[in-house]
Amino acid sequence: MPHLFRFQTLGFTLTALVLTACVSTPDVYGPATDHAAGVGYSDTRIEDDRWRIRYTGRRTFSKERLEALTLRRAGELTRRNGYEWFIVVSREEVNAKTDARSFMSGSGVNRRISTSMGASPARQRVLRIEIIAGRGKPHPQDAYDADAIVVPYF
Repeated sequence: MPHLFRFQTLGFTLTALVLTACVSTPDVYGPATDHAAGVGYSDTRIEDDRWRIRYTGRRTFSKERLEALTLRRAGELTRRNGYEWFIVVSREEVNAKTDARSFMSGSGVNRRISTSMGASPARQRVLRIEIIAGRGKPHPQDAYDADAIVVPYF
């Protein structure tokens, strides 16, 4: 009988751990991929010292967390390309409500279709920034130090 009680307790404990793991998903930091349901970053180099960065996070991400992850990517790009600091020249936050697209059918009826695969965009928040990177001093007063942004995450 004591062995049965131990197995039941072990079974309940394992079940609780599995359920907890399912509920508390960690932040996703990495490139946005289908595997990660689109959560993560993407970036485009515009000029030698200029990038457009987009970070897609879960709806539950706070504004501060979304910004920290986006700035982290900006710091990585800055350092990787030999720069020391960057400034944010544009910023746009989007709360994705739907991924429906409108189109006109042959009969003239306006229809909406969903093009999303995986996680619903209604569960996502997006921050888009554009940065200009630089090196040396003096640097602009509102510049971010790339080393200070990236180091806390490693």
